[in-house]
Amino acid sequence: AEEKPAPPPVPSKQPPPKSTVSKAAPPKAPDNVPREAAPRTTPKTAPLPGEAPSTGSDVATVSTEGVAFPFPEYLQNIVAQVLRRWQRPLQSTPLEAEVSFFIHRDGSVSDLQFIKRSGNFTFDLEAQGAIEEAGRFGAFGPLPDGWPADILFVRFYAITLFLSGGPPARLSAQDTSAIDRGVRVGIIYRPGVRPGLVVLPAKNPILDSVRTIIARDLDYSDRFELITLPGGDSLHVSAAAPAAPRSSGRSASPSERQGGPASPGLNYPLYQALGADFAVALGVMADSALVSVHDVAAAGVRREYRAWLPPLKDPRFRLAVHRLSDRILEATLGLPGIAATRILFVMDGKVDMIDQDGADKKLVSSTDHQAMSPAWGSDGRRFAYMEFWAGRGQLFVQDLATGKRGAVATTGHALDFTPAFSPDGKTLAFSRATDEGTDVYTVNIKDNCCLQRLTVGRFSDNLSPAYSPDGQRIAFVSTRAGSPQIYVMAADGTDQQLFAPFDYGATGASFAPDWSPDGQSVAFHRDVGGTYQVFVLDVRTRVVRQLTSVGRNEDPTWAPDSRHLCFVSDRAGYRQLWIVDVETGRIRSLLPQSGARLPAWSPRIPEAPASNP
Repeated sequence: AEEKPAPPPVPSKQPPPKSTVSKAAPPKAPDNVPREAAPRTTPKTAPLPGEAPSTGSDVATVSTEGVAFPFPEYLQNIVAQVLRRWQRPLQSTPLEAEVSFFIHRDGSVSDLQFIKRSGNFTFDLEAQGAIEEAGRFGAFGPLPDGWPADILFVRFYAITLFLSGGPPARLSAQDTSAIDRGVRVGIIYRPGVRPGLVVLPAKNPILDSVRTIIARDLDYSDRFELITLPGGDSLHVSAAAPAAPRSSGRSASPSERQGGPASPGLNYPLYQALGADFAVALGVMADSALVSVHDVAAAGVRREYRAWLPPLKDPRFRLAVHRLSDRILEATLGLPGIAATRILFVMDGKVDMIDQDGADKKLVSSTDHQAMSPAWGSDGRRFAYMEFWAGRGQLFVQDLATGKRGAVATTGHALDFTPAFSPDGKTLAFSRATDEGTDVYTVNIKDNCCLQRLTVGRFSDNLSPAYSPDGQRIAFVSTRAGSPQIYVMAADGTDQQLFAPFDYGATGASFAPDWSPDGQSVAFHRDVGGTYQVFVLDVRTRVVRQLTSVGRNEDPTWAPDSRHLCFVSDRAGYRQLWIVDVETGRIRSLLPQSGARLPAWSPRIPEAPASNP
């Protein structure tokens, strides 16, 4: 039998002694997905020895020393699981502790011991207790199949830095002499890095549904620490709903009022003690939802909204609530949200659509033809896809609100697929496969004319166009160098060049480029050792970084915030849709059904224009 190297030191075979550490308090909110907090600002302090300079988005830092451990998601999950269970310290001085432990093949944990204590008994208890609880519930998971040893030696450090009252003390360098074939991971915590938010309970059944959707939307934004009230919703709270006149019409935009006095009965000191920076109160008046966004520190109302709310069973209800979630994000952090967005995907040969929170799945393509390659228009009001007709590919453009569709002129005479709208909505780029090969074409869909060929194969294939947000360039896949790789050209087909660097003969094939809405990145998937993984290309520097490593991952598509990606993965045993926050690494399942393919994330869905009687 082949010997498998085991990382020193050798763990004891005796069962670990029972810990005298008290159990860590439960997390603030039940959440079974990996998550990490994301800071709002970039710290001005110098990095610690061995720590990479902060990018303003890394509260949890992962590093490896002495070993090549090519499973970044496994390491991120270790940190995320401990972070979920770690109670944030309240001290005002820098603290540092480090413990070591073993993770076995089945995910169990043993031999937890301190390497360095912080000198603060409570802090050390919390750090050790969080790791013990994560190990007790098997939260780290079994070791990756590609890891040759049956055990992994881990050193975990917990460091707190405090930015108030002057710069934090510089901490001493870590002792890494004992690390051989192990990894070193940890948390560098900066208080206040992600604002706390509480959505206050409401007794109205409709508002209870509204509250559930809003809280989930804000959690999925990955920009808040959602606060759970002590004792759940049984804690008595009250907040006066903002006074507002009856909605004048269903198509009216939400009204808003900025500023205002504190609401009577709202216990600001309580919410501040719970760690909330913002509190959201909900009310209802006739057919309108009333939302008050409170600034807890200022003890006052930051903004108030009123918006028409369809009946609970109305198909428009959820989208109306999603728009309220986006307004709350804008009121608190000044950022546009992604709650009022949807994702197209292919399942069972048809195009389906689902809300970004995984609800309200529905069929949108016809039932009598196989379909693929869905793509959104930049206005969020229409989308395109391909249907197979008599062995050929016919492109259609469909209106989101009415469901009416029309065939794209000049398509359907060959195998036309992978449509992509130009940002101005006037042009559709697509791939066309003929006996001569596959190339990229464009057609004017405003005037239904003017077919133009942008690439000429000459014994190579060119496909999967993706426009840049400014409409000046198109990323695409080409086999001109041998294996498929990511190239870029001007929107008129000139200046074609390699986009994503690769090592000839070593780098695997690359597919499915998708340009981020902010224009700074292009996501795609690439073959790594026979399995597809998602990568992100920095457009300015042309640097490529691998984003996934667990299972097979492909077909990434950007959210409008250029921060979240939806992709297809079999990490749960079958192909389903997942969403990842590229800044923190938090991953969540979007659709727990097998067979999903080719997702396309919409722009923010606009409100329907007023209809004439």
